[in-house]
Amino acid sequence: MRIRKITCFLFIVILVGCKINETPTFLKLDDLNVVSVDANQIILAGNALFDNPNHIGGKMTIEGLNVILNKAKLANVESEEFDIPMLDEFAIPFNISIPVLDLYVNDKNNLVKGIIDSLLKKTVKLHFKGVITYRLLDFTSNYTVDEEKEIEIKI
Repeated sequence: MRIRKITCFLFIVILVGCKINETPTFLKLDDLNVVSVDANQIILAGNALFDNPNHIGGKMTIEGLNVILNKAKLANVESEEFDIPMLDEFAIPFNISIPVLDLYVNDKNNLVKGIIDSLLKKTVKLHFKGVITYRLLDFTSNYTVDEEKEIEIKI
C-alpha cells in the first residue's frame, strides 16, 4: 500500500512538473555565410535558432523556406529532419544551393545586376520567407519566417 502511494505521488509530481504544453520558440536565423562559389552554384549555410522550454523533444524540419533577392526567388532552404533536445536552445543547420545558370535564365527582376552590385558592396541582403515545421507525435506546429539578413561576401 505504501509503495502504491509513493508511486502515485511521484507520477503526479512528474506529470505536473513536466512542461509539454509549449512549442519551441523561434529565435532567429543566424550564422549565415558563403560556403563556396563556383561556375555552377553558390552555396550558403546558416542556422535556425530555437529555444525548447519543454521536458520532451520532438522533430523539426525546414520546409518551404525560400530565399529571395530583389523580389525574385533564388532558392529553397534545405535541411535534414532534426531531433530537438529537451530544455535547451538549439540550432538547425541548413544549406542553400543557388544554381548560377538560374540567375541568368530567370533575370526578370535584374538579379544579375543585384548580385554584381552586392559583390561590389561586399554584402548581399537576402529575404527569407516560408515555414519551419515542428512535429511531436500527431501534433504539428508551423513557424512562419519572414526575415531579411545581410551576408558579408568574402572574395
